[in-house]
Amino acid sequence: MQCFRCKNENPGQGRFCNECGAPLDVKVLVDELVRAEVKASLDARLQDSKVIQSQWLAETVEKLSNWVKLWAFFAGIPLALFLGFLAAAGYSKYSDFSSSVDSKLRNYSAEAEARKKELAGVSSATEIALKAMSDKSNSLNSNYGDLEERFRVLKEKLPLYESIVARLDELATKQNGLQDQLSTLAIDNSLDSLRPEVAALARKLVEIAHQKGIEVIVFETCRTQERQTALFKEGATKLRVVGAHGYGLAFDVAKKVNCQPSFKGSFSEIGEIGKSLGLTWGGDQGVFSDAAHFQLGTNAEMPAILRTAKRCVPSASLTAARGHSN
Repeated sequence: MQCFRCKNENPGQGRFCNECGAPLDVKVLVDELVRAEVKASLDARLQDSKVIQSQWLAETVEKLSNWVKLWAFFAGIPLALFLGFLAAAGYSKYSDFSSSVDSKLRNYSAEAEARKKELAGVSSATEIALKAMSDKSNSLNSNYGDLEERFRVLKEKLPLYESIVARLDELATKQNGLQDQLSTLAIDNSLDSLRPEVAALARKLVEIAHQKGIEVIVFETCRTQERQTALFKEGATKLRVVGAHGYGLAFDVAKKVNCQPSFKGSFSEIGEIGKSLGLTWGGDQGVFSDAAHFQLGTNAEMPAILRTAKRCVPSASLTAARGHSN
């Protein structure tokens, strides 16, 4: 029988080829060929599958490698910056940086704890202050209540107070009127109100009298027309219009007895002293005799003197009128 594979002629009824060993039975041969074809087909497919798997694995590995490289690039930039920062800060190793950070964290923690205690103390002080303010507020409220009650009482008495104030105003007005009247009657005894030559003679008269054992004071110098009018109405003088006294040309004296002015007793010796100084003495004026009065110039000369003379100005220091005038 001829072999279908190698074409060798085999004798007898053998089942396999003596040359190639292939089955001589057609069925067996077909079955074997089918199996071989299927196996070849399966091997081809398996080979294709392995190739595809290998390609997919290679592509996957390549993608992962690219991703890793990309991640390393972007992660490397901050890492490089961080390493540069460590180098600039003077840290040669990461452990040094870590130790420094830990130390600073401990310091910050201790500082935070101290600040916490400080704030606790402040909080306690604030609570004490708030309590004190609350107590003060309560006290003020209590005082306010007392003041409110007092105000109510004062408000009830206000009409009485207003009447008292009105009365005081009325008295003040009257007092001002009386002061005006007193200023009109006030006596100016300042030598500064006299003409200089008359003031010098007055000082000399007081000095000589003192040497003779007579204490004399200048009682009145410059006189206003208002005072002259008041004295005339009282009958204390015969002159209606102020004369030499109104021009700083005359002065009146008084004896000093127990530190008080006195017009009692004789003024003759004092008059003689004045005349010796060139003054006209009022004690020589007859009907109009005034022993305390001295003036520069006689009564006959006085009208001509007064026509050119200036009025004197009373001193700011005045005393109340009393006891004498002329």
